[in-house]
Amino acid sequence: MFCEVLALPVPPPGLDLVKFRHMFSKELLGHLTREDWLLYPSLLQSSDKRISVTAQEFIDEMGGLSQAYKMWSANWPTEAARLNWDEFVAETTELLSLLTKRIHRENDELYPLVEVGFTAAA
Repeated sequence: MFCEVLALPVPPPGLDLVKFRHMFSKELLGHLTREDWLLYPSLLQSSDKRISVTAQEFIDEMGGLSQAYKMWSANWPTEAARLNWDEFVAETTELLSLLTKRIHRENDELYPLVEVGFTAAA
């Protein structure tokens, strides 16, 4: 859904743009809530140093995603996005790219480590 809207040459009608911003925010904040506020604190407490150190590295490297979202949200109210569509698309695409990279790194590096830790503990 996000890519289709971001590929439009002109902004969608006002209400559709409001809905897009809402869905984008909901997805990104949902990920941040699940990962940063629920998962990472427990991983930091792991007795397996590999897990806790890796979790801290992810927090340090990618913790800026929350700040990037806050800046995006403040910089791009619906009317600003509509009036500066190309810039909005570029910044939104960059934020989406940061989230996608984070998810891939978590899937490739962090979660396998956690699985090994849970298997070893069982």
